[in-house]
Amino acid sequence: MTETKRCCKCKEAKPLTAFSKHARAVDGYQDECKVCKKEYQQKHRRSIAGKLAAKKYYSVAKETIAKSGSVWRKKNPIKVAATTLLNNSIRSGKIARGEFCMTCGDSGVKIDAHHNDYAFPLIVSWLCCKCHKEWHRINGEGLNANNLD
Repeated sequence: MTETKRCCKCKEAKPLTAFSKHARAVDGYQDECKVCKKEYQQKHRRSIAGKLAAKKYYSVAKETIAKSGSVWRKKNPIKVAATTLLNNSIRSGKIARGEFCMTCGDSGVKIDAHHNDYAFPLIVSWLCCKCHKEWHRINGEGLNANNLD
């Protein structure tokens, strides 16, 4: 027997799978079902108040992202140079972008260029995001990432 819950908006009794989880709720689920929550969010985003809130949020987020990006670029000049050189070579057609992950073979996702050694910026492995993160989790940074020689 599956447990049910009554939505506070549409007043229908629905299975718990129709509700999003909410850690602070007594039963661990939101009061509104996913359908009602989605309708509310779509309506709010189209409203003037929703558009103003989004504009304010994204203007602050844009500044924060730009600031953190410039800090990262100052701390990692070798990575920036290697990435720039690689991207310029891809744009000019000297290097072809990888179409599949060299580890798992997946081709249905975005493929990242991974530098094993930043001293050789045009020698890269093409990895999906998941395999790329896993590589860094196991191996740490690529070689020569911080050498300024």
